[in-house]
Amino acid sequence: MKLKGLYIYFIFISLFGYSQNPTSYVGGYISINVVGTPKCVGTSIYDIKIVLDTHKDSLPTYSIKISTGDGVVDTAFKIDSFMIGNQVMRSVYSLTHIYPGCGTYEITYTDTINKINTTNFPFPKSFFISTTFSITPFVSAYSSPVFYDRHLMSSKNGDSIYYNVSVIDAGYDSLLYSFSDTAIIPNNMLINKYSGEIRWEGVTNNSRNYIYVLVDKYKDGIKISASLKSFSIY
Repeated sequence: MKLKGLYIYFIFISLFGYSQNPTSYVGGYISINVVGTPKCVGTSIYDIKIVLDTHKDSLPTYSIKISTGDGVVDTAFKIDSFMIGNQVMRSVYSLTHIYPGCGTYEITYTDTINKINTTNFPFPKSFFISTTFSITPFVSAYSSPVFYDRHLMSSKNGDSIYYNVSVIDAGYDSLLYSFSDTAIIPNNMLINKYSGEIRWEGVTNNSRNYIYVLVDKYKDGIKISASLKSFSIY
């Protein structure tokens, strides 16, 4: 009887999953790159990369669900993972998606935040990253910025932190930086909208703070993409 119970339990967790140590997010972002040329008449193919930084003890996830912004929920599969220091694992997920033509599309990934002590998140606590891009007859997004900073910083009360939101933009287009209202920005934290430098003088708490930075990309004065990048300070 006990063996039968164990067998049923094994079948249950195999079918429905069981998390002993849920995902603890540190940061992440989404980037896009067109395959060929964006088209208003016909279809456009985009490579989408999702970069997620998590605590090293989080359970591995080999695929994630992404809303592609055109009414489709698609699956992205892990193509790489590696440690980036401070007990943080970086995982890279990839998918190729076909878009139906002209439009503005918001690619999003969201999940519940687990096992953290945060001071700057409204309820409910959710991890959220996105990239929005446009395909138009006049100007379209061939790519979005790729972030190459490490996300994670340590702080204690009274510290002063200086941090650059470092990006590579293949199109050499104009970029503007701002804080997103996805999370509450700590007191005394400022961002330079042209350089992406963040200053936090006089740290007021040493719990984990999720910071969301919005990077708007402009070509010929027209906004063609907006990337919402997350990182942590604690």
